[in-house]
Amino acid sequence: ALDRSHTQCIRLASIELRTDELVLTPDSDQDLALERLALRGKADLFEDVFGRKVVLQRSPVS
Repeated sequence: ALDRSHTQCIRLASIELRTDELVLTPDSDQDLALERLALRGKADLFEDVFGRKVVLQRSPVS
């Protein structure tokens, strides 16, 4: 789901495991709208299995 556009535009800068969330912060300045949409469609299974919501957080602006 994180490379839905097949352009390899996403590289994770950080992964943070919280009590109820898995927060993924990409290191990318490209538009990740397609990846966000695909992640929403696949995150339900992750949440059902692991009990944590998957969050794709915006990269900090440099």
